[in-house]
Amino acid sequence: MKRTSAALGLTILILSIFLSFSLNIKPAAAQNNDYSIQNVDHQVEVLYSGNVVIRETITLTGQAANGFLVGVPYKYGSYILKGVAFDQTGTLPINIAVQLGNRSGFYGFEVTLPEKSTQTFTIIFILSNNLLTKTASGYSLDFPAYPGFAKDAALCNVTLVLPASASDVSVTKPDGDINATSFIKQDLAAFTYSPAVATFSVPEGTERIRERR
Repeated sequence: MKRTSAALGLTILILSIFLSFSLNIKPAAAQNNDYSIQNVDHQVEVLYSGNVVIRETITLTGQAANGFLVGVPYKYGSYILKGVAFDQTGTLPINIAVQLGNRSGFYGFEVTLPEKSTQTFTIIFILSNNLLTKTASGYSLDFPAYPGFAKDAALCNVTLVLPASASDVSVTKPDGDINATSFIKQDLAAFTYSPAVATFSVPEGTERIRERR
């Protein structure tokens, strides 16, 4: 009887210690993964080579301890040549072609952020020149109007960087067309899927974008 009581007491003690340990680590894990996206500068640049460079400069609050996810509509995945990420300390580890959370239809990237770092960093995607099509008066560019995130973003600033001679810019996008090279999206919803097309003219006699081969 004494042995049974002793064994029962030991079992209760072990369970109490384990439960206390579990309760202590769960809030910490939740806190480490509690972040919000305050701002993103989404820049899409057309090079004279015809290649397209997308730069995402992102500012967070909190800590994305399990990795930060960003994506583009899946159709752009086959055009991506390279992806890199960095902050003020140097390059950051990046995984390419990952799923964006539990959603399909995206070509995702996962960036590992150092703990307790300043949460402003940049991700760069380099895409082939096959997204650029020549038109009678200039070019047509197929591009993602906004990045896709696993969480909402408070503010997204979009800038198209085109050749200096470009004019008559028109952007067709899911949330409304615009005739400008810059625009703002407030309260960018998570998993935004936004293929867009920009057309622009290039006058004869000016430096032209290299034709794709």
